[in-house]
Order: sequence, then C-alpha cells, then structure tokens
Amino acid sequence: MGDEVEVKQLLNFIREQVPDWDDEVKATARYKAFSGQRSDWESLFVFWRDLIITIVRRFNILLLSPSLMKNSWFNRGGLTPLCLDHVLLEMYNNGDLLRLSDFEDPTTGRLSRLMKIIHFPIAFKSPTSSDILNDRLILLTMLEDRATYVVKALSETNWTSSCIITMKHFESLFKEHDEAFAVLSYLSRHGKALYLSIKSKEPIMGVKVSLSSASVSSFPSIDSVILQLMWTLEELQQQISVIDKQYKRFRISALVALRSGDKTLALRNARQLKLASESRDKLTAYSDRVEETVRVISDAQSAKKVYEAIQLGAQVIKENKMEVEEVQLCLQELDEFMVSQETIYNALESKSYAAVEDEDIEEELKKLELQIRNENILVNAPITMEDTKENVRASATPDDLCAAIADLKLESEIEDHSIQGSHSGSGSRKDCATLEAA
Repeated sequence: MGDEVEVKQLLNFIREQVPDWDDEVKATARYKAFSGQRSDWESLFVFWRDLIITIVRRFNILLLSPSLMKNSWFNRGGLTPLCLDHVLLEMYNNGDLLRLSDFEDPTTGRLSRLMKIIHFPIAFKSPTSSDILNDRLILLTMLEDRATYVVKALSETNWTSSCIITMKHFESLFKEHDEAFAVLSYLSRHGKALYLSIKSKEPIMGVKVSLSSASVSSFPSIDSVILQLMWTLEELQQQISVIDKQYKRFRISALVALRSGDKTLALRNARQLKLASESRDKLTAYSDRVEETVRVISDAQSAKKVYEAIQLGAQVIKENKMEVEEVQLCLQELDEFMVSQETIYNALESKSYAAVEDEDIEEELKKLELQIRNENILVNAPITMEDTKENVRASATPDDLCAAIADLKLESEIEDHSIQGSHSGSGSRKDCATLEAA
C-alpha cells in the first residue's frame, strides 16, 4: 500500500466513508492526542478503530505498517494524527491487533521456543506505544480469513484430508514472506499445519496442512517421502517450462533463418527443436510417474485410515457388549431402506418420462435430423487446394522440416544458376510453411 496510486485510491475511499474528512474544524479534533479519562476519548478511539478495520478489509491488507499509516494514509498536508499510537496500542491490548514479533517461529521446535522464553523473559513484557509503532501489525480477523482462504485453496486441488506442499508453493499463496510466516505460525499454533524439513545437500522445506476439521497428523517417515516427491515434481515442472521457452526460441530462430535464406542455420535450429521435444517427452513421463507414486501413497494412507476405523468399530462393539446379530439386523434395515429409496426414485423417473408430450419428442427428433444432415453436408463437401495446404501445415513436424531443407539443398545443386534463383525463393517459402506448422 506504499504505491502512490494505491494511496490515492485509499484517500478517496476514506473520503467516501467519512464525508466531512476535509472539514478543518473536525479534522483538528480528530487528530489531537487523547487526554483525560477514557470516557473523554472513547468515541474518538472507536472512530479511528472502525476506520482502520474498514480500510484493511476493503484493500485486503494483512500486514500493517504504523509509520506508513501515520505518514501516508492519514497525512493531511503534514498534519498527522497524534492519537494514532494510542489507538493502535488500545487495539493491541483489546486483541484486535497482533504484532509480527509476537508470532512463534513454526520452523523451530517447542523446546527451542521454551528456552527462548526462559533466557529472554524481558522480550515478553507488555509492549509500549513505541514498540507498536516500530513493529508490523496484523488485524486478527484478517489473519483468520487469510488462513481460511489458504486451506480452501489447497482443498480445491487435493481430495485427501491433508496435503503436503513445499515451502516455495506455500509462500506463492502470499504477497511476501512475512505474510506466509504469520499464517503458518497461526495454523501451526491451532494444530492445522506442521512444518517439515529434509536435511540434504540442498535442504528441502515444506508444510503439511490439515484440510478437514481435525488437527494435522504426523507420520515422519511417510511425510518426508511425500515432501521429497513433491519437491521433485516441482523441479521437473520447472525444467519442462524452461524447455518450452527454448522450443519457442528455436522455432523463431529457424523461421528467421529460412526467410533470410540461411538453410544451414535453419537445419541446426530444426535439430534443436527435435531434441527439445524429445527432452520434454522424457521429463513429462518422469513427472507422471512421480504424480502416480504420490497418488498411490495417498491411497495407501486412506486405506490405513479405513482399516483403523474398522478396528475402532470392533472395539466399540466389544466395549458396549453388542451382539453381532444386532449389528447385522441394523445393516439389513439399512439395505431395505436403500432398496425402497431406489424403488421410489425409479418410479419418479418413469413418471417424468411419461409426462413428456409427443409433440416435444417430434420437435427434438426434427432438430437431431437437421443436425445430422448438416454434418453429412460438411463431410461430403469437396476438399479444396487451400484445405490440403492447411492439413499439410498442421501435420508438419521438426523431422519434416529437416527433410524439406535437405531436399531443397539437393535441388539447388542440380539446377542451373538462373533457374536456381527463381526456385530458391519458392523453396524458402515452402520451408517456412513447413516450419510454421512445427
């Protein structure tokens, strides 16, 4: 929110929310420092608190900078609110705001956090207004909303009750590192996320997030394997993206070479196109195998949970001294209920078909007959020379390009000089057409 355009939009929004914002008399009263009893400045505190919350929610701001708020948001020609530090401190004491420095580091263990409290107790004293102004602040409701959004976004791409992603993937869901840190700390504190790491030549960091109402579970050996696979999958996808860019660059270079008549360079780029295509196919095959492995592991975990649920059910039956016959009777009643429901559904379905008028059926048949007739006309239509050229272009490959250039070079050596000049331009155009289809 430090951008000049965004600040201008924010100021316009403030004027919409506070119509008398530019009134000098009221502005002077609003910008003065708090004094006296709480009842004397309570209404002014509520005004600034509600205004800050409204702005934060409207512009979807997670991290707040007190200095930016004071010197940019609420700066009126050099006049800044003297009460802002008191307002922010009150919001912090009331639990509306949190300091970024108060968040526990989710990458460290509980023991290290406990040792930090023992060795540095002074760091956990109540903050002053100066401490608030020199820190970054987070509105609690915005933090809760952002955590909910992250879980929802991950749920849309994962069907399991939890998922494991790399730290790079997790941070890509946020604007900056501190936002990801705050949300991960919040989720970890509430048992909804777990930080993972693998020590190797290149340390791999990741996050396991619960996508259900249950707390996240920990299976160190399996979690590490999945994290390693997810990291490998991201690396493969990144390499595929690089090859795609190289393929486009080689293709453009080959087109330029053909149009300039440099057949040697065009042939070299055509070979690079073929190598890039083969490399991409191999990486895609590896990527598919990794995805399949992750899926198999996830299925195995789900099967284990089903098995545990069956064991739990058997234990409950035993503890409650339930007879097997009672359980079978309940299952039989459930089957009868399902059969009756299916009978009702079939009856309703057959009744809906009987309610269709004959005229409606005839109208649908006419539409279908007309559609089939139109498709037959298109199929039986004669193929023109332009259609043939388009088909040739669509089916061309880098191998076809190499063959076309080789044939062109052979023809240019046989024909005489004058004919060679007229045919070389035509050959280049054919090569270009073949390459454009690559």
